[in-house]
Amino acid sequence: MAKNVISKTREKLISVREIESEVEDLLRRAEAGEFYYKILLDNKPLGVLVPYTMWDELLEDLEMYSSSNFLKSIREARKSKVFYTPEQIKKRYDLK
Repeated sequence: MAKNVISKTREKLISVREIESEVEDLLRRAEAGEFYYKILLDNKPLGVLVPYTMWDELLEDLEMYSSSNFLKSIREARKSKVFYTPEQIKKRYDLK
């Protein structure tokens, strides 16, 4: 599962003209800084330029959330009425 990919990132706006001449450099900078670019054409959103690692993590999350088994386990967990604090979850999964 992605490690809060979107919440850790910063959106950058960029025009189509800038992308035409700098796509490789933009991807490397985005990868290093963990952000993505929203591509604008005439100041209107046209697309998104996302580093591969971020894209891969997003796809992994999409696959997970589209799994009927995963969704079933969430429904069952919600019915159990057992809740954990954020601190308990962090400790259990060794998160910072």
